[in-house]
Amino acid sequence: ESSDVTPAADILLGSDSTLKRGAIETLALIRTPEAIACLLKARSDLNPEVRFYATSTLTSLKREYEQRRRAAEGAVFENLADTRHQVSLLELNTEYACSGLLDTKMAKTLLETTTQRLEDLAASDDNALRLLFEVTHKLSADKALALLERLLERLPQERLRWNKERIALLFQLGRYNEVLQSIRENGPEILEPGKETSPASEDAQWKSAVLWWTNA
Repeated sequence: ESSDVTPAADILLGSDSTLKRGAIETLALIRTPEAIACLLKARSDLNPEVRFYATSTLTSLKREYEQRRRAAEGAVFENLADTRHQVSLLELNTEYACSGLLDTKMAKTLLETTTQRLEDLAASDDNALRLLFEVTHKLSADKALALLERLLERLPQERLRWNKERIALLFQLGRYNEVLQSIRENGPEILEPGKETSPASEDAQWKSAVLWWTNA
């Protein structure tokens, strides 16, 4: 979780190089985009030892991603008829592109290439369609919103999840009248006991949002 980054990030602001090395090791294990961002900042530390260790750690993380990608590509070629391996590779590509280890141009290119490949797979593979939504969401909220119609039509059993995504996207786009309308339509289902689709804390936030928007 991104909140786990805070203690290690605070240590990097200090002056103890030994503690900083431990913080860098911790961030490498967490390896979220927030953790990677802290490691990137550590490359400018006043202590050359800290700079070296941060740079070495980032290089190791990048090398690990490349090794995992080569292994995933090998699995695809060995199982050309099994789309699960293709989706796994594209999921890894997405994770790598969003990790913060690549520069902006390379990350965007990788995401765009991943999107193109997912478009073909999504015609028949549900997991590919789900991943296509996630990747598209990172590139364009408007395009992600358009994808929700396909998801709702193809995966009606996940209706609550995708309706929540619609509400969140509409809010992100500032379309508040549509947010209210969607919450009124889907609020009863969100509030219904046993309909949880997210961690407890997130579901509690959703229920609070429904009650606030509908003045219930």
